[in-house]
Amino acid sequence: MTCANRILIIDDNKDIHTDFRKVFDVASRKDDDLDTLELELFGSNHGQSEMRRNIRLEVEIDSAYQGEEGIAMALEAAKRGRPYYMAFVDVRMPPGIDGIQTIKKLWKHLPGLPCVICTAFSDYDWKEIAIQLGKSGNLLILKKPFDAIEVLQLAQSMAEKVELSKSVHRSLEMLERKVQELTQTEEELQRSNLELLRAKNALEAQAAELARKSELLEAARASAEAANQAKSQFLATMSHELRTPLNGVLGMTQLLLNTRLDTQQQRYARTAHSSAEVLLHLINDILDVSKIEAGKLELETIDFDFRHAVESVAELVAPQARRKGLELACSIQPDIPRQLRGDPSRLQQVLANLASNAVKFTERGEVVLRATLEEQNEQQLTVRFTVTDTGIGIAPERMDRLFQSFSQVDSSTTRRYGGTGLGLAISKHLCTLMGGQIGVQSKPGQGSTFWCTMVLEKSPHQESEHPLLGAAPRNVRVLVVDDNATCREIVEQQLRSWGLRAQTAANGPAALAVLRTAADRGEPFQLAILDFQMPEMNGEQLALAIKADAALAQTKLLLLSYLGEPLEASRLEAAGFADCLTKPVQQSHLLEIILKVLAGSTRSAAPACPEAPRAPSGGQSAPRQSGKKRGRILLAEDNEVNQFLVAEILRNANFVCDIVGNGQEAVQALLERPYDLVFMDCHMPEMDGFQATQLIREKERAGLLAGQRTSQLPIIALTANALEGDQEICLQAGMTDYLSKPFYPEQVVQKVEAHLSQFPASPQRQQGTKGEIDPEAAPLNINDLLRRCLGNPQVAQKSVAKFQKQLSEELRQIEQVLALGESTKLALLAHSLKGAAASLSAEGLQVAAAQLEKHAKEGDLAAARYCLADLHEQCWRILQFDLCELTPTLVG
Repeated sequence: MTCANRILIIDDNKDIHTDFRKVFDVASRKDDDLDTLELELFGSNHGQSEMRRNIRLEVEIDSAYQGEEGIAMALEAAKRGRPYYMAFVDVRMPPGIDGIQTIKKLWKHLPGLPCVICTAFSDYDWKEIAIQLGKSGNLLILKKPFDAIEVLQLAQSMAEKVELSKSVHRSLEMLERKVQELTQTEEELQRSNLELLRAKNALEAQAAELARKSELLEAARASAEAANQAKSQFLATMSHELRTPLNGVLGMTQLLLNTRLDTQQQRYARTAHSSAEVLLHLINDILDVSKIEAGKLELETIDFDFRHAVESVAELVAPQARRKGLELACSIQPDIPRQLRGDPSRLQQVLANLASNAVKFTERGEVVLRATLEEQNEQQLTVRFTVTDTGIGIAPERMDRLFQSFSQVDSSTTRRYGGTGLGLAISKHLCTLMGGQIGVQSKPGQGSTFWCTMVLEKSPHQESEHPLLGAAPRNVRVLVVDDNATCREIVEQQLRSWGLRAQTAANGPAALAVLRTAADRGEPFQLAILDFQMPEMNGEQLALAIKADAALAQTKLLLLSYLGEPLEASRLEAAGFADCLTKPVQQSHLLEIILKVLAGSTRSAAPACPEAPRAPSGGQSAPRQSGKKRGRILLAEDNEVNQFLVAEILRNANFVCDIVGNGQEAVQALLERPYDLVFMDCHMPEMDGFQATQLIREKERAGLLAGQRTSQLPIIALTANALEGDQEICLQAGMTDYLSKPFYPEQVVQKVEAHLSQFPASPQRQQGTKGEIDPEAAPLNINDLLRRCLGNPQVAQKSVAKFQKQLSEELRQIEQVLALGESTKLALLAHSLKGAAASLSAEGLQVAAAQLEKHAKEGDLAAARYCLADLHEQCWRILQFDLCELTPTLVG
């Protein structure tokens, strides 16, 4: 049977009309081929296939280029008795009405007309289309660019629907006649029953089709689960690749901080260390999202110093606030116990996110972090944290997006301020795990206050007061001078809680008036704490004015300044300051310096700085040992930076450390020489740590390892993976313990001492660099190199010798790749050489390699060849340099 069908195409793009005509033209010539292809791709039941074979799709296509034109054509066709059986409508047709409005008007006059919306999926949200047009069996959606088979399926389905509708209509008429004639003949009754049976078969066919679609949905769900597993595996791999170099950065800066550095060097090293920790936090955020989705994010419960944990967050965001000229303050209610139990790293993660966001979205004014006691019982207490800023604020209608993953208030904030949108979503989940809540109050243009609550356990080892508080003199008069009211209030309250008689002034002239009035009454202030940055009269000018007044000159002065402000020691001494304290003020530092100043002690060098970053465990730094060696350790690690780092940590603790580059070499070393402990990297070439450990355990059970042992050889896994279950995998492989990268030096030593009970814990030893040198002829920055090598000349000599050994080969490879014109490989080799030169403080070679890398990345091989001469010269200077000649200078 032939079905002549009229289709209306409404689209402002003429090419679309041409495409539709081509599709239906081909279909009219190759219906049998299309039926076969459709059957192979999508399947079909017998009844539907029979119907399709009986219906040859012959289509008449009319074109309209705007919505109003199409409506008029459809109404006219219906009026003439030749209606369209379906319409394809583009969703966007400027400048007239769009596709949704066109369909609304069509259905107003022709409610039964099937319509297909043609859209690129970016025009409207499905929900929005459904809301505007309502749910209808006459509405289908076609995705652009459309597929010819999909268009033909739609047209064929609609043709079948028309035929089916006609057939149903005829059947209904027949059934009506049969009912009327039921009493006339039994034969008519039988025919009616036969029609009902056919209808039943059709329903069963539809049920079978629904079952097939359910199977397709189940397959799609399984595919989505597989994609989610692949994402988790990708996150684990990415974590490993990022944590390996990050371990070197954190470890080396921590070792550097354990040497004797001047104040400026300490600040630089701490800033580098803090930046690396920020990067680590970002990696952890991505992994946390994966753990949250998998329901595997868990908390630990340990004893920790609550005040240090909170104040460390303020110290972390202080440089960011200072760069923007913001006042940053931190206030902890004195009633909160110092020692608590919980997860300090997760607590800091939440507070750091709130504080850094506040600084990020505040251009002027202040950011204040407060911790107050909300409620408590004998075992627990609930702490309320607030972070208040004077930033851009948040519109009420947009607050519901704040705590969703990968979401910010609007796209403009993402472009301007950056960020992944993960922090608040993770923070909300963490607060919930810690028995609390999180929320925000905000007004656009007036700032925001983010708040959260956390339930923490009370520690049995409570310290209600600072250890030095008993030495604090009572009734000492202290004047706090700061133009920021919040900072004045916080410092004043803290001083009063210690029993000091505190008073405040908002600027220099007011402070001089208060000091002179008190002196005239015979009640002078013993100490004045002066902010450095104040309008009209800064802290230095105020100090000079105080010392110039004979009645006030006996007042001792303490300066408050931000990290990075120009505070030379000579200027501070000339102004009469006894010491300097970095903002935001930490309570313990404030009390210690006040006691020192009141006792008459003055600083010996530069202003006081915040304490060095602590490891999460709160342990002491790994010390350098002297005297008898404490044991022999085997390190299996393929990364050279990590080899050097772990070896130096162990040698500083007076252990002998041998290094191998893969698991196979580790097994061979254990067969040849006895070791007290093995550090085993999990991922190495040739043989990884898991395989090596299993083989070592087999050799150990067979008695084939070198030396005689009465207990199992300790094997500690080193891995950059950080997902839950990694530790269990290591233990199942036969490893004794687990250390995740990046690690702190003290964690390495603590692991060794925990498993080698025959060796006593490490005593503290003062360490530092010798006198600095400046050899003019050296191709390396010797002073900088010496600091990188922990002040150890022998380490510096070995590092330079190792570099010289591989330098000739690297130069040969560069020349070879340049001759072949392979710019990509050339850029990689130059980048590697640049990094190695930076590690050895070879500044000239570093610059030459950087220039070569730049030209290689740009594909400018002529320029690369031109700068090769400079690279040759710098390499020759290093190859001719003998660091041993400087040994007397280095160790003198």
